[in-house]
Amino acid sequence: MHGEWPDDLANSIRTAYAMLSQRVGHDDIAVAVRSSATAEDLPDSSFAKSSGH
Repeated sequence: MHGEWPDDLANSIRTAYAMLSQRVGHDDIAVAVRSSATAEDLPDSSFAKSSGH
């Protein structure tokens, strides 16, 4: 939440989010972000957290 981002990357993310928001017709849409870490894709590894429901 408080990490630092290079300006060009932050601007690219903001631009893409604005385009997505415009496409769906809502200003404050929720999005999910997936890590690109390859360890999460291993068959015996799971980093997902269960809500217990």
